[in-house]
Amino acid sequence: MLNTNQACTLEYDLGDSWEHEVKLSSIKEYASDECRQIKFIGGKCACPPEDCGGVWGYENLISLWNKSKDDSLDDYEKEELEWAGVDEEFDPEYIDTENCKEIV
Repeated sequence: MLNTNQACTLEYDLGDSWEHEVKLSSIKEYASDECRQIKFIGGKCACPPEDCGGVWGYENLISLWNKSKDDSLDDYEKEELEWAGVDEEFDPEYIDTENCKEIV
């Protein structure tokens, strides 16, 4: 049984081994006839694009994204960012908490 403020690791996409730390902020007791709920409160960092090549592929995209700020990408690198949907508006530190709350 987990306790409040205890963390566990959630592995998403077993092929790419994305690991997320999930921390419990509170635990509620439910009656047997009550629907159990999970509520998203907050998080850190953006979701990586789907099929970006796992942790290493995402690190490469972040590196290319940073390089794109200097406008020093070659055509292949530009194409790689475009394919992944990473553009000038992308922010690896941004998390859309409202969207996350809707999909939980």
